[in-house]
Amino acid sequence: MFRLFQLKKIKKFLILLAAVLTVPLAGASFAAEWNLDGSPADRGKIRKIVEVFKQGDVEHIFDEKGRKILRTFPDSKSGKKVEYRMTYDSKGRLSQVECFIDGKKVSVEKGVYDDDGFLRSIVCYDAGMKELFSTTMLVYDEKSRLLKMYGVQTPDGIFDYYYRRNKAGQIVYVRCMVKNKLASAANYLYDANGMLSEVRRFNERMQNSGILRNSWKLDKNGNWTEKKSFLYATFAKRAVFGEIVTRKIEYVK
Repeated sequence: MFRLFQLKKIKKFLILLAAVLTVPLAGASFAAEWNLDGSPADRGKIRKIVEVFKQGDVEHIFDEKGRKILRTFPDSKSGKKVEYRMTYDSKGRLSQVECFIDGKKVSVEKGVYDDDGFLRSIVCYDAGMKELFSTTMLVYDEKSRLLKMYGVQTPDGIFDYYYRRNKAGQIVYVRCMVKNKLASAANYLYDANGMLSEVRRFNERMQNSGILRNSWKLDKNGNWTEKKSFLYATFAKRAVFGEIVTRKIEYVK
């Protein structure tokens, strides 16, 4: 009985650890299209991208200007169709992301830009336009013009994210603070192609809570077509979770 209980606890821990490590530390509260983590943009004129997962494909649809206008995927629990629909302003900037489940709107995210074109805030509303959570002011480095910190206002308080970058502008360290206390942190490493190769997560005591390692295959345009991810817990020498994701990219001819 004790052994069965232990196995159940370990299984739950691994599922939780996998879920935590496979989601970016920063920007996880908002739609990925806002790109608060500064992920490199795909190159070339793209019409459609299909990411192949075991639980179902994720489709990304682009307009004639190369802007993503739709992302769809099946909900992992219910199997219902989830859609994220993107809207752009007159200057071509992402201004709104709407989330639908089986055709029913469930949330709306709106972005606000300043006169210099910087995204300064994002607010998430429910379907009735009641505010759920929002960012505080997004702060940028004056020289690089890259995001260096922002906060997320939630019912549980404000979560502040701080970025440290390398000379190439890539995020190498993120820390999350709550009430001036460390809540979590992560180190990021990149390969020779600038792709994220390793994430090391730390808890509030700066104890290592897991390592995620990625390897990539790229096409002739430099866009990734396969990603292999392996998760290592601090007490395990072998990977406790593994996943292979492939992408089919349809370019505009």
